[in-house]
Amino acid sequence: MNTTKPSTSTHDESVANLLSNISQGKIKLPRFQRDFVWTVDASAALIDSILKGYPIGALIFWLTSDRLREVRSLGRMALKDAPEGTEVNYVLDGQQRLTSIYAALHGVNVTLANNKLRDFSNIWVDLAQDDPDEPIVVTSIEGLDESRCVRLSRLFSQKLITISKELPDDTHDNVETYVSRLKEYRIPYMQLSNAPISVATEVFSRVNVGGKPLTLFEIMVARTYDPDRNFDLGEKWHKLNEELGKRGYETIEAPQLMQLCGLIHGGDARAQKILDIPRQDFIETWPQAEEALKHAVDFCRAGARLPISRLLPYVACIVPIAYFYRISGGKPPSAEQSKALIAYVIANGLASRYSSSVETKLNQDSIAIKKLFETGQLTLDAEYTMSVERLISHEFRAGEAVSKTIVALLARKRPVSFRTNAKLMLDNAHMQLANSRNFHHVFPKAFLRKQGLSEGLSENSMMNISLVDDFINKRQIRARAPSDYFEEFAEENEDFEKAMKTHLISVEDGAAIWKDDYQDFLKTRAKKVMKEIRKVLEPLEQGRS
Repeated sequence: MNTTKPSTSTHDESVANLLSNISQGKIKLPRFQRDFVWTVDASAALIDSILKGYPIGALIFWLTSDRLREVRSLGRMALKDAPEGTEVNYVLDGQQRLTSIYAALHGVNVTLANNKLRDFSNIWVDLAQDDPDEPIVVTSIEGLDESRCVRLSRLFSQKLITISKELPDDTHDNVETYVSRLKEYRIPYMQLSNAPISVATEVFSRVNVGGKPLTLFEIMVARTYDPDRNFDLGEKWHKLNEELGKRGYETIEAPQLMQLCGLIHGGDARAQKILDIPRQDFIETWPQAEEALKHAVDFCRAGARLPISRLLPYVACIVPIAYFYRISGGKPPSAEQSKALIAYVIANGLASRYSSSVETKLNQDSIAIKKLFETGQLTLDAEYTMSVERLISHEFRAGEAVSKTIVALLARKRPVSFRTNAKLMLDNAHMQLANSRNFHHVFPKAFLRKQGLSEGLSENSMMNISLVDDFINKRQIRARAPSDYFEEFAEENEDFEKAMKTHLISVEDGAAIWKDDYQDFLKTRAKKVMKEIRKVLEPLEQGRS
């Protein structure tokens, strides 16, 4: 058993030696490090500071002979691995600076997280610049004396005599000075030694709260990384997210899983409480959360009849539903419990309840969910009342909670094609845009503008929105009256009236559609939607009584 205590020591190293160590694989990134994000301009400014002798801050390395299962080279560049038996410095702080220096001085491409390349070859040194307040290192030489500019990568990699031959005599002193500064500039660093990975990840998560703060998920990726147990939270979330995407629920994000883990472990979804979960406890909690989430997604898709995640008024609502499956041991809810869970989702949306204090609301709702599991009753402290008048006056906005809730209610009717009665295929990518192919104004806006609107009515009323596939040629409809283009659908579709019932649109003889009566249409449809709302919220009303 190794009883040597972790220790820290301070050092400094020349830029030339640091870059050599990077090339030899002696400096690497641990898997839990975040990706490189600096721009070429930001990197040029860093080199400018080096040439002017300004401090650029200390680095932090973790020196160890252990070989992590998953490591990355800086900038995802194809660099060597360190020889067996050689200690490696894993970067805990300073990745952006080190990668910038390496890429800029070598003039190479850096692969970003999205697999796009960032070209660092067009960074120049202006040898004629003598104003200390102006940059020496630039990313464009437009307007400068090109004969007195040299690529930064040449200045670093080529021999002094070779560069000088191609430049005016009056620049040679600056060339010599800058070459010397680039290679001999010393960067301070703190080195953590004799430390297990648990200590290294703890140091990483603490030092990275400065500058651009790490997200809760990034911190937990670092804190829970355990190569011995083959646990990499980043990789596990990536695989789970891919699976959720196949089920139409890819818009669930990592924070929701962190909150679920918090509820499962200690009944608390607050970030600080999640950070306090011991590493091994979190690793043991993760598969429970993963399984519960999958059950919750299946419930939302089948039980709640919400086939894609953007139909959820708030994606955070998935967390308490998953929590139900955890405390039930994976057992599905009863028929009454299912109705209550659906009511929970709809009520939260109508109340715009998760627009703030999400963690607090999740903690409150976890208690309510536990009560639902134990007693079959669900109570929700929220003002979720709705009226016909409010439905008519509410304007549709694709990303707004009440609008999304009404869309969810419409989706629950399993709407079909106006023309063919085929099941509508909804898509998350389209549901976030108000003008997407999945949304249609029953009374076309152009028609309403042409006819004129009664006072107090909006062409964008929520009650004027229906869910459609992309079969509707909106360019063809343009300013046509509903009675006109709906008649075409009625002629083509033998079950037209049945199809329109799935959209809560009345098309019987004398209906507002055939009279092109917008006000009557909104009122009639709002009454149908209100009936659906009351039906769905009935379990909560029983809980109130």
